[in-house]
Amino acid sequence: MVQTNGANTVAVSGNGLVSLATLASGATYTVTVSAQPTVLSQTCTVTGPGPSTLTANVTLPITCVTNSYNVIATVNGLVGTGLHLQVAPTAAVAATANATPYTLASVISGGTYTVTVPTQPTSPTQSCVPAPITGNVTSANIPVTVTCTTFTSTVGGSITGLNGTGLVLKDSVSGHTTTTLAAGATSYTISPAINSGTSYHVVVMTQPSTPAQYCTVANPTGTVVGTAITNVNVICRNEGKFVFVADSGSGTLSSFTIDDSNGATAGVLTPVAVGGVATAAAGSDPVAIALNPAGTFVYSADNGTADITQFSVAANGAVAVVGTTPTGFTGSTPTGIAIDPSGNFLLLTDSLSGTGGTGNGVVAVFEITPITGALTQVINSPFLTAPFVDPGANPTSVVVDPTDSFAYAANTFNPTLGLAGFTFDDSTTDATPGNLTPFTTNPQVATGNAPVAVTIDPLGRFVYVANSNIAAVAGGGTVSGWKIGVGGALTAMTGTPFNGGTGGFAASATPADLAIDPSSQFLYATDSTNSDVVAFTINQTTGVPTALVAGSTIGAGMGAGPVSIDPSGHFVYVGNTIDDTISMYYADTTTGELSVITGSPYTFTGAGPNAIAIE
Repeated sequence: MVQTNGANTVAVSGNGLVSLATLASGATYTVTVSAQPTVLSQTCTVTGPGPSTLTANVTLPITCVTNSYNVIATVNGLVGTGLHLQVAPTAAVAATANATPYTLASVISGGTYTVTVPTQPTSPTQSCVPAPITGNVTSANIPVTVTCTTFTSTVGGSITGLNGTGLVLKDSVSGHTTTTLAAGATSYTISPAINSGTSYHVVVMTQPSTPAQYCTVANPTGTVVGTAITNVNVICRNEGKFVFVADSGSGTLSSFTIDDSNGATAGVLTPVAVGGVATAAAGSDPVAIALNPAGTFVYSADNGTADITQFSVAANGAVAVVGTTPTGFTGSTPTGIAIDPSGNFLLLTDSLSGTGGTGNGVVAVFEITPITGALTQVINSPFLTAPFVDPGANPTSVVVDPTDSFAYAANTFNPTLGLAGFTFDDSTTDATPGNLTPFTTNPQVATGNAPVAVTIDPLGRFVYVANSNIAAVAGGGTVSGWKIGVGGALTAMTGTPFNGGTGGFAASATPADLAIDPSSQFLYATDSTNSDVVAFTINQTTGVPTALVAGSTIGAGMGAGPVSIDPSGHFVYVGNTIDDTISMYYADTTTGELSVITGSPYTFTGAGPNAIAIE
């Protein structure tokens, strides 16, 4: 609207000449804009003289400019950093605080705007949403409210091997826990969810029972960053129930219960019967034992009487002699024993006269009768551990790989052909059940001096031999290692044999036995000369064992010999053959470091604990 002298109002609807008023000559006039345009908000200004005296017709220019208005954002709930807001094509604006107005752009009246969030906040991760997001600009600044909410996430993962009841997991940072997880559960979630940017540390709050299990947490710590955490995985393994110890001096087998309370006395041994149970014949000298997978029978290799004693195992761990000397067996000096993973066959190393005489060591194989556990020697047994003419092979230890496909035997007195490899027929229904066939390529490989014990990692990737160096060759005892290839073929690890480096074997070491934890991360070797246990980490790619940087060596009793790890991987037991004790250790399942269990060593009622098996 345009007025002349405050009156004569004329509505102007478009550009061009507009007649405003007719005044007498000599009259004074003033032209003003009384109302600005609103359909597009504009500011119109009259230019030219005024007030002035009218002497002739006058044309006055009126100039109109479209107005611009600001889009102004205010943020609520912001706790993260890095938030940027934008109304294109204007550059993005960093928003760093709540309740502070941020001008995002100037938009002309009649224009439109859209608010975007090119960068959401992090630390913690948030989602910030503008309202309104888009609209039209009319005749005033546009207020936009940006509301930020923090991302939350649950923490969880998979569970493997849970068959006990009562497992509870806890985030020790937030204090949140799972419900009690049922046996057979394969996954879990800790709730309620925690805010992004918050750290978490999952621990086992309550271990399972019935049966007792020990569960460990992989990838237990981290920070929520914007997606649900699903890789904090839990592995559960049954805790050992019973420890069986063969005493060569007294010719007995003793059994012990393992304290599975997971409390201060966890891992402590308690004898089922004081004094143990004598093998069937005097002077039996049991030097090795093996337990069938069902935990119903224990077998001892009796060096003195050249036979095998079978023991039954009761529900409380008590043992009783069932019988001796399996059908068809005419041994000489049994030294080592193993049961294959299927539980269908027993393998026995027999040194014969292989201590430098004319005989060759053998591996005898027996089929185990279901239910009764009775042994019957298989067709073609016994099998030579030296396919070549090799007096002095003297096999002392044998092991079958986890796939039940291959067997390896250590020959103590011939390090140049110290480890023999065989394919193993694990069928009980074909023409040659339990037969051993030497590898066609490299059936025997060199070890260090005097190999006495052989073991395979539970994942079936690596083979290790303890070289006892009983002939006192310069350099001391070592551990040799190989990778298992196609068909069981062995490839020596780079640098084998190993002494462990710093913190490893002493120069005078006499390694006696080896054991690998269920996760295949750590290898433990006893040193009988120095009466200690050396812990090694296993490189998961190469298999190379390296002594722990700290805590690799821990003292044991005199004559540290057999070593065994319970199925859960957190109890380690060592038989000390000279002072007749059993050392008990707790194994850190993350670092592999050993610590002494209160009450260790356990004084053994016997005269030489030469072998240990754990159920």
